[in-house]
Amino acid sequence: MVADGIHILLSIALVMVLLRTDRVEPYLVGILTAALPDLDRYLFTPLIYEGYLSGAMWSHRGITHSLFAFALVAGLGYAVGYWRPAAIGHGSHLLVDFWTGGIRLFAPFNLRLHGLYYDWMLGNVIVGSFASIVVTVGLGLLIYRDRTREATTLATHATRWFR
Repeated sequence: MVADGIHILLSIALVMVLLRTDRVEPYLVGILTAALPDLDRYLFTPLIYEGYLSGAMWSHRGITHSLFAFALVAGLGYAVGYWRPAAIGHGSHLLVDFWTGGIRLFAPFNLRLHGLYYDWMLGNVIVGSFASIVVTVGLGLLIYRDRTREATTLATHATRWFR
């Protein structure tokens, strides 16, 4: 199991690098949709213990970690105008959990686990390192973009002044 903070960090980093926006809403959508699949631990587990639900589809990394749920989240994101950050957040969560254990990718149609299986701590280190690199590169790109914008603005003002 990957730590929730890693999912959120990676989502922020990917939104930063792929969308390169100054608006806060895409980052918030990315954060929420990156955390969304792990709500199964809090929503379904009590219902399983009470006997209302049963089966692998309702377990952790079940239906909320499927392509079906991804399509629902991306569709809801499209309805509110933020499908890209929604797809990035939820998709990065699925990808990381696929790399660090296994998910029921085709639930509810097929409940077979798909993914790579190795130590979850190693997975956290690898994914955390990857997210840190993506954040660093993303911040570098944003700083470069802002400096280029400032230089262009200064040059434009200087040429107007000399006219």
